[in-house]
Amino acid sequence: MAADLTPQTPITLANDELELVVEVDRAGIPRITRLTPAGQAGDGQAGDGSGQPLADVILAGEGRSWSSRRYCESAIAPRLRYAGHEHQAGGDGARSWRQLRVDLADATTGLRVQVFYRMLAGAGVVRSWVVLANHGPAPLTVQSVTSFLAELPGDVDGLDG
Repeated sequence: MAADLTPQTPITLANDELELVVEVDRAGIPRITRLTPAGQAGDGQAGDGSGQPLADVILAGEGRSWSSRRYCESAIAPRLRYAGHEHQAGGDGARSWRQLRVDLADATTGLRVQVFYRMLAGAGVVRSWVVLANHGPAPLTVQSVTSFLAELPGDVDGLDG
């Protein structure tokens, strides 16, 4: 199901092993607020604006939000706003999967970012990847992009691997 407005409730992707929760803060920035074993209560951040955005992109000429060599905390990350999401499922039996795509948009450059999370049935694993598309008027030079970015609150000792 696609969503076009900022969701009022958390966006959840779960299987029998894991639960991943994304919340959109008041500024429209989605963040992972929980990644826990299925059924385990989490202490999510409840959209308070803390934690890392879902993706970060370093563009030539855009810089970082502070001077460092890290490949996160770019100048563009705080501009990537929630633009929708979609759940999908597929596969056959033991190879079945559930997937969440979260769409982000930067109004300044026209960059569109799709962040994907996929959970395989019976596996305590999350696969993630990011797809970029330039919908702006000028060419963009991508220097780096994160494939998974999260600041998980609390204790994640229950997660192996």
